[in-house]
Amino acid sequence: MSLNVICSVALGLSIFIIACAIVVGILLNRKELKSKNLEGRQRILTPFQLFILFFFFAAVVIFFPIYYVDYFAAESGFLKFIKAFLLAVQNVLRLITLNGEFDNIHDFLADTSRINSVLGGIYSIYSVIIFIAAPLLTAGFVLSFFRNASSMIRYGLRPCRKLYVMSELNESSLTLATDILSNKERGQLVVFTNVFEKVEEDNPEFVAQARRMGAICVKKDVTVLGLKYARKCERKIFLIGKNEDENVGQALKLIEWHRGKKYDDERLEFYVFSETAESEALIDSVDNGNMKVRRVNLSRNLALFEMRRHSIFENAVMNGTVKHICIAVIGAGGYGTELIKTICCLGQMPSYTVEIHVFDSINNKARFKAMMPEFMDINGKKIDGDAEYDIIFHDAVDVKDFGFIESFSAVKGYTGVYVTLGEDELNIETAMRIRTALKRNDSGSGVPIYAVVFDPAKAEIVTSGGLKNMDGEDYGITFIGSLQESYSIKNIEQRELEEKAAVLHTQWAETEEEKKAARKKFEQYEYYRNSSMVQAVYRDLRLELGYARESEETSEGRANNDLLRLYEHRRWNTYMRSEGYIRGEKKDHIAKTHKLLVPFDDLPEEEKKKDDF
Repeated sequence: MSLNVICSVALGLSIFIIACAIVVGILLNRKELKSKNLEGRQRILTPFQLFILFFFFAAVVIFFPIYYVDYFAAESGFLKFIKAFLLAVQNVLRLITLNGEFDNIHDFLADTSRINSVLGGIYSIYSVIIFIAAPLLTAGFVLSFFRNASSMIRYGLRPCRKLYVMSELNESSLTLATDILSNKERGQLVVFTNVFEKVEEDNPEFVAQARRMGAICVKKDVTVLGLKYARKCERKIFLIGKNEDENVGQALKLIEWHRGKKYDDERLEFYVFSETAESEALIDSVDNGNMKVRRVNLSRNLALFEMRRHSIFENAVMNGTVKHICIAVIGAGGYGTELIKTICCLGQMPSYTVEIHVFDSINNKARFKAMMPEFMDINGKKIDGDAEYDIIFHDAVDVKDFGFIESFSAVKGYTGVYVTLGEDELNIETAMRIRTALKRNDSGSGVPIYAVVFDPAKAEIVTSGGLKNMDGEDYGITFIGSLQESYSIKNIEQRELEEKAAVLHTQWAETEEEKKAARKKFEQYEYYRNSSMVQAVYRDLRLELGYARESEETSEGRANNDLLRLYEHRRWNTYMRSEGYIRGEKKDHIAKTHKLLVPFDDLPEEEKKKDDF
């Protein structure tokens, strides 16, 4: 075989290998963009590492003809091929350590009587490119390797009293980490896992911000990181990726691995960000051991948070002998739905009535009926001793059309407006249009408007001085649900509210054993926590409004307490129905039936007593 043929094959094969590396890298990147499950977790090599591997073999192919033709000219057979290949590998290893010599290739190509001059020129130029690129690519690989190794060393050696691990580096986890570290408490350590080169390339500002705050970024997935062992160290793991299914899967793995091990105690906490019903069932089904596991439903958290921060009772209007609450909810997505359910529940208060107007482009009445059948059956009805609320649906209303303002303005006596359309810009624009419509009616000029605005920069405008026009007039719009508000450690942990809820949940247990059993159920199952947390918020609001239990020794005191029991039962009925429960012959959490979903007077006497706080 002539030298021209060998060199042509070697040159073509080397270029083909490089081209394959580029194509495979592009395809891998596209696949990762389409599938969030792949973000560095299931791949063996990153696109950069794959390219270096291909490049190595492409360089070996270029060196191979030199040794095959010249060094072992007198030999033949398979052994000659192996020797030539190994020497080519050895020379490439020298090349990537800046110890390669171009003289071998130059001398090999110098004799134009043996090789075509054009082919020799192309071969020579291509070889020079390989010589220049090899050490540069190697340097990048080595720096990447040592950067990750350095992060793992820092993680392993740095002492801490509180360890916070984020499963992903994104805007949400950065906001949470910033809030955690804002208290300047000593001994805190934040770790972001799964920080691959792709994350650094796409969001370099995220990595820079994480490092500025003193956090550690590692490539390892949260499930294989390993937890620092220190007797007094608290560990909080936040499964906070954008893929909720992946968050749940990671949580289940971590719980399974740590149950019964040295970390299985109350100092290990998991917070799983997911709002699906499936995630609640999966997490409830797992034995948590002694660990604390919480599913973070941001929509529900924010609804409860806002009901505590901005009371719906404050602007209620006197209507005969009762005070009337009239709320407009613009957009009934995840957050809007939770607001509607929570307002109906907390609005079951003595001397108050609740009316909610829902404006949306879709048929929410049918959706609500499917989710909460008996909740909708009771809607608008007045049944003695049962829940009372009136939800009016204004469907097929596009907020961008004039018809929305006409429909909105046709209702009089609003006491509050919530704009929850899912987009910051649209929420702000709609809130401004609503204020304009209310301003044209003097009686509605003071109605509070709450718009969900996620962007922290936009939320800061209202915090620092309000949303104003050219004359300095304030629109009177309050931004809620911002990034900082949603991802504050206080709002995620709900620690204070949980403790109040735990007291209410265990208040009917008589013995220590019964209290322990009740507390265990509270810790294990979200159903009990959610129910008791809503009850705790209701109790606090009731006390703020001046409704407190009185002595049972007087007839007035007994009448007052009976009234409070009646309304607490109305609240409980509303909550249970908002969770999809209906009246049944027995309590069944799969069928979602409960025999106590009846008017207050139909309850057994022993059950009426449980409506006390």
